[in-house]
Amino acid sequence: MIKSMITGILILLCSSVFESAVLSNITFLPAIPDLSLICVVFIALHNGRTYGEVSGFFSGLFLDFLSACPIGFNCLFRTIIGYAGGKFCKILDTEGFTVPFLTVLIFTGLKVLLVQLVAILFPSVSVAYKIISVSFVFELLANSLLAPFIFKFLRVFKNSLILKPENVR
Repeated sequence: MIKSMITGILILLCSSVFESAVLSNITFLPAIPDLSLICVVFIALHNGRTYGEVSGFFSGLFLDFLSACPIGFNCLFRTIIGYAGGKFCKILDTEGFTVPFLTVLIFTGLKVLLVQLVAILFPSVSVAYKIISVSFVFELLANSLLAPFIFKFLRVFKNSLILKPENVR
């Protein structure tokens, strides 16, 4: 169990660093694909609510430290997304193209709605998406199209990342 948690945290750290150091410097992208969100959804779908929450929290913490967001901003909604993804643990078959595409599409939409909710509740936080914009549509499509490939890549770490069924909560 500890090995899978450490492996998941290391994967989230690498994806967060790649996202903030490499992808954010590509100037022609209208928005940055959220690779760490895809990894959180994968971990939650395979390991349950507890691991989904923990991976979402660490993913958010890494992104908060690597970006200019207030500390805890990304932690909040990524923890909720990890929990929600864990509710579907072992129910969805994440093989193929369609299920990863649709689940990440839904969770990216949920992320944007949660960010909007935080922006409404805390007006001093000026990090908000415009739901009808090119950058939102690009991020939604980029996340959804990358999801099947990232899910397939993360299956390479199956023995050290995915828990055995009797350990899933």
